[in-house]
Amino acid sequence: MQIENVDLEAEIRKGYELIMDMNNLKLRIYSSIVLFPIVFFPIYLGGWYFTLALVFFVTILFYELITISGQKKKKKYYQFYISFLS
Repeated sequence: MQIENVDLEAEIRKGYELIMDMNNLKLRIYSSIVLFPIVFFPIYLGGWYFTLALVFFVTILFYELITISGQKKKKKYYQFYISFLS
């Protein structure tokens, strides 16, 4: 009888990665449940509510872009952002 060589550590790693993917999926689903009303309620109301929500979300995205890019000359980017809001 011949025994196959099974890489047990690799199999355990695959199982762990699958569990981590499921946890990531749960986190994304919970985030979408929380963020859905926050995003779509101002759209439903329209007018100034939509404008304020849009400015708020653009501010968050712009800040994240500057932070991720790691640029040293952030003043230039802030001036661009202010001109975008005008």
